[in-house]
Amino acid sequence: MKDRIAELIHHTKPIMITAAVCLFFLSATVLLGSHIQNLRDAKTLADLANARKKPAVHDYVTAADGKPILREYAELYNTNPDFIGWLEIEGTVINYPVMYTPHDEEYYINRDFYGKSSSNGTLFVDADCAFNPVSDNIIIYGHNKANGSMFSSLLNYKDKDYYRNHRIIRFDTIYGKGSYEIIAVFYSRVYRKSDNVFKFYNFIDAGNKEEFDSFIRNIKALSLYDTGVDAEYGDKLITLCTCTNDGNHGRFVVVAKAVARQS
Repeated sequence: MKDRIAELIHHTKPIMITAAVCLFFLSATVLLGSHIQNLRDAKTLADLANARKKPAVHDYVTAADGKPILREYAELYNTNPDFIGWLEIEGTVINYPVMYTPHDEEYYINRDFYGKSSSNGTLFVDADCAFNPVSDNIIIYGHNKANGSMFSSLLNYKDKDYYRNHRIIRFDTIYGKGSYEIIAVFYSRVYRKSDNVFKFYNFIDAGNKEEFDSFIRNIKALSLYDTGVDAEYGDKLITLCTCTNDGNHGRFVVVAKAVARQS
């Protein structure tokens, strides 16, 4: 019996070694592919950032489709009219273009600015939002990536000290520039339609003051800490949302109000 076992090991050992080598190279190939993709995405973002024109005066030009837009974003918009704006939080990695495809909300979830395949995706706006005129609340989605890109750093807002150092969000659209001050940061999730609970992602436009006040009251109740910032009916909001990767449709959410109205 021992001889038989030894013989089996003798014959199967080369197969096991080959399988292990193949698995190693397969894993290495996947990691290398991911690394190359991240490098490509980083170069793409650098090129896009360089394409932003920053004139001393925020003047408007006529885009290729006849739409009046900020000169700063004309090149990006003419390159891809799905581009709606630029989101930046100073001192963080969040410095990205934002896309808007109401006909296909998640088109850029796994695509870069040019529509090419990318696991990092591109920030995109909820399909129910509008920009002309602008909705009361613009919801922007982005991936929580293990490589630290996209909206992964949003979860740093769990720490109140981090919030104190990054209270202001810049969100320019092609129509105007905007600064926003954070009101609340909280955990939530995507619920079933039948669940009778507060669903932050259902608030786009307030039908009246009561609806607006109810939304603000709910997000402040969920907030991990008191920011001391409130909002009143008529204020414009942005909501940044990313997955928590908890396997239960968890979301981490940051809501801010405009402190410098878009022109």
